[in-house]
Amino acid sequence: LSNWMEDFTLPSLPTFEKEEQQDTEETPADTIPDSKVEQPQVPAVTPPSMEKPKEEIILQVVTPAKKTAYLREEIVMDPALFEKAIEEAKNSGMDSIMFDLKDRDGWLLYPIRYKEGFDDYYTGHTIDLDAAVQQIKAAGLKPIASIYTFMDRRFQQAETYAGILYQGTESFWLDNALDAGGRSWLNPYSPLARDYICKLIDDAADVGFEEIVLREFCFPVGYSMDKMEFVYDDGQSKADCLKEADDLFRDKAKQLGMELWVEYPASDFGGDARPYGSDVLELLETHCVIDLSGMSSDEISAVLSMAKMKQPTADLAVLIDSEEQLGAVKEAEIDHYILQ
Repeated sequence: LSNWMEDFTLPSLPTFEKEEQQDTEETPADTIPDSKVEQPQVPAVTPPSMEKPKEEIILQVVTPAKKTAYLREEIVMDPALFEKAIEEAKNSGMDSIMFDLKDRDGWLLYPIRYKEGFDDYYTGHTIDLDAAVQQIKAAGLKPIASIYTFMDRRFQQAETYAGILYQGTESFWLDNALDAGGRSWLNPYSPLARDYICKLIDDAADVGFEEIVLREFCFPVGYSMDKMEFVYDDGQSKADCLKEADDLFRDKAKQLGMELWVEYPASDFGGDARPYGSDVLELLETHCVIDLSGMSSDEISAVLSMAKMKQPTADLAVLIDSEEQLGAVKEAEIDHYILQ
């Protein structure tokens, strides 16, 4: 983020896109919603600070997990199901538990303190995060946080310039028609979006998570892509933008003594480069998780061979959705997996 703020003038105060507003009634600032309902309130715009004090680097050796059970939100939210899932994971030989801190819509699973007066915009059903982490550790397992990175339709409702806009307008770009499930996304170029993810990493470390997996670490693809406007884009390529964000988040996690992994879908290997600005295989440089969901053994063998040929020194883990996929994973000499 060297000189991107030079000669930059913030656009006028934006308003929400009409398609995403569910109603026009204002929600009192002291009222916290009891369900995941869009809260159309006046957006806040906070220019990022130019400089930040350097944080002290914490030297700590972390042994990565190898066999991780990924728990869905409905299990984590139910104390009885959560306790049962932890016990079953331990009895089946798993060494770690992963669950989402921020889901694919952008809702947080815990009560955050970040943007006073606006935190309820992106806080959904919450749990006692510290207690959940300690419960995992008490069972002798490692707690791992999963964060949907730039796939997020909530945070920009509170911080407008964290999102991708329609060109020449003050509305959020949608990747599809609203009635077809279209969603807005965070802008990977935006320091406001990046600062938010760093805050989530901070919070994860504070309660004792030992590793973090960043998911949907990419630009969105959809129709009307020629109408996208990326505020804060100073001409940097998409690939360089993602690499810069990757370095920022990894450095942040390292300072806090955590391992950070970035997940990429195997279905994108050698395919559409638009979400990454280049072949996604070019990004598999360090700790990466390859999403193998829905793939057959033959497909798994092919994509893992492709990945190891392109990046022979990369430390790879995989996300699988059935134990039947394990055979092909082990044949590829990969012993680190996340079972969802």
